Amino acid sequence: MKRFICFLLFVLVLFACEKQEKGYDIEANITGVSDGVEVILLTENEEIADTTWVKNNTFSFKGKTASAVMSVIKIGQHIIKFPLDNDELHFEITVNKNINFQLEYGNLTIRENLNRYMDETSANYLKAVKRTPLDRVDSLALVFLSQLEKEYVSKKDKSGLAIILVDLTKLIGTKNHPQKINELYTLLPEHEKSGYYGKKVRLFLEQKKHLSEKRQIDFEYVDIKGNAGTVNQFKGNYVLIEFWASWCSPCKITIPYIKALEMNRDNLSVVAVSVDHNVDAWKDEITKMEIHHWTNIHFNQDAVNLKQLFSVTSVPYNILLDPQGYVVGENYDVNQLKKIFK
Repeated sequence: MKRFICFLLFVLVLFACEKQEKGYDIEANITGVSDGVEVILLTENEEIADTTWVKNNTFSFKGKTASAVMSVIKIGQHIIKFPLDNDELHFEITVNKNINFQLEYGNLTIRENLNRYMDETSANYLKAVKRTPLDRVDSLALVFLSQLEKEYVSKKDKSGLAIILVDLTKLIGTKNHPQKINELYTLLPEHEKSGYYGKKVRLFLEQKKHLSEKRQIDFEYVDIKGNAGTVNQFKGNYVLIEFWASWCSPCKITIPYIKALEMNRDNLSVVAVSVDHNVDAWKDEITKMEIHHWTNIHFNQDAVNLKQLFSVTSVPYNILLDPQGYVVGENYDVNQLKKIFK
């Protein structure tokens, strides 16, 4: 009986050890800085903010992150960007006028996965996009996503995939294929699905699903001139709700085409929603773009935050409503709008 109890205790202890989650362990050797120099670790999701100091040409950080997250180590005026995950990370750092570093992970291939995606996979896709007519970009994106899915289905270490998926929700062509992005999302481990980037992807997918359902949209607003109104007042016309910003170069390229389209169509109204935080810059850009005749409103209305209401994660972004106020679709480029209103 005693032998059985001892065996049971051994199993329980072993099980508890296996259940204990591993954290991150950053060890760094550094040359070119003096002892006592402050070193700061910050994560993009603001979950982790830690400080240490250089001692005997080394520094270290230990802790735990809920999921993989892009991070920075700040040493004086120098910045090192890297993906942080629960693993052993070893840095070799040299500081001169610039900072150079080498980074090795104990087990994970997260950095290799992200570098391959950024430097090869997505880079080659974007080069192909530039050579492809706009009306064929969606087909090109579908092939690209299928190849990426095939790669990650067979990949044992999927670390970094959630970060890649966030990029795909913003990338030209790929953001129009939520079903494929969802198939890649299902490959994520559960802790990544509930992590910082997993939640962003989930929000994107929910937004796409929500807009795919035939529904009416209406909200109250106060425009830049102080006039109150509702989207419903445009019933009888198509309404393009265009999210943009004064600092967004693609927005400023697109707006003149939308303006030309709208001025040649009696049945199209534009509600331009700025996501600017600098109100003066927004007003100046309206003057430069000569779009005072549009209904110009700010995303942060008293009654509702329009960015949150429509889960807007990047600009330019738009939603098209039919004359009855029902959603036709979203994220149209200029060529697609021209086809609708030809």
